[in-house]
Amino acid sequence: MSQAELEKEVTEYLRNSWILEDQWQRPITPDQLQAEMDRMAEHSRQPKVLRELFTALGNDPYVIAECFARPMLAKCLLTNSYSHDQESLGSSSARETQIATNYVLPAISSQPNDCDDSWTATSTTNAPSPRNDHTAVWTGSEMIVWGGQDSTTYLNTGGRYNPSTDSWTPTSTLNAPAARKLHTAVWTGTEMIVWGGYDGNFLSLNSGGRYDPGTDSWTATTTTNAPTARGLHTAVWTGTEMIVWGGVSDRDRELNTGGRYNPATDNWTATTATNAPTGRERHTAVWTDSEMIVWGGWNGVNYFSTGGKYCAQTSESITLEARVIRQGGIRIVVLTWSPADGGTVNVLRNGVVVAATDDDGTVKDKLGTQTGTFTYQVCETDSGDCSNEVRVRVRGSAD
Repeated sequence: MSQAELEKEVTEYLRNSWILEDQWQRPITPDQLQAEMDRMAEHSRQPKVLRELFTALGNDPYVIAECFARPMLAKCLLTNSYSHDQESLGSSSARETQIATNYVLPAISSQPNDCDDSWTATSTTNAPSPRNDHTAVWTGSEMIVWGGQDSTTYLNTGGRYNPSTDSWTPTSTLNAPAARKLHTAVWTGTEMIVWGGYDGNFLSLNSGGRYDPGTDSWTATTTTNAPTARGLHTAVWTGTEMIVWGGVSDRDRELNTGGRYNPATDNWTATTATNAPTGRERHTAVWTDSEMIVWGGWNGVNYFSTGGKYCAQTSESITLEARVIRQGGIRIVVLTWSPADGGTVNVLRNGVVVAATDDDGTVKDKLGTQTGTFTYQVCETDSGDCSNEVRVRVRGSAD
């Protein structure tokens, strides 16, 4: 969780606690906090994750009660209180805030609750509006749904669902991609990438966006060298790139083209059409850890029982090294890498491009009087291939 998101969460739960205690005279009691901890331990759908959270908080029942149970309970009580009759709220008598020092750490169930071939409804509180033709990805702790349409409107809204707490958090619409449906989405390990689909006029799109749940923020994907606009295509994540393929264009033309998108460089590389399967839509695609397999689909007339295996072009890995020198009080990071193919590279410092230079195997980054820890990487502009990351520490004293 980023510092900004952490501050936002803390501010929200302090505000909720203040409203309950000072405005509505309904402070959260120690018994309620103990009951909330017991509820989480008994009914968690992800006991392994909950156990890791408890461990991160030192398995200290007081810390868990105040830092973990209190924020969720405050939010729940505040939401429920809005539905209560205001007269009854106003008549609640003030209570003294109690301080408990004898919380008991509950035992966490060894198995997820209700895993006996049964269903449990997800909460509708703060859930996204009803829709279909949207996408969903799993981050490891949350499901993120985005886009789609309702009965009248195409949407660019979404939500993050946490099954451990059965709660929803809306995704930001600031800088979000245009509303769409029948697009694709992949999870990279840190971001969700959505791409393609159809807008409200049912025109296909070749735009998209990267959503970071840690900062609740969007970054547009470049359209430079992007594949032809399309919907009903597929997308897979390779570990470093998103590969989109197939689908149908505005003119109802099924496509057998695609592209590889590298989020580290915001760069597209076309997939070859040589020996590619026949153009199609509504097919499937999976990533095997070494190649993409597409299969099935149709072209508006015929259904297919054919497919193809796509192996992305492999390139020799780029090895980067760095060292720090001083010249006349100026701190300089000298980067060297190999192989160098004579094209151009982007030099990234802490994930931001600070220079574009010839791919000749060396460059100097003049930091001036800056100090601190910096992470460097170089990426070829034509292929999008990147080197390893190298971290250097620049001190105030002689390096």
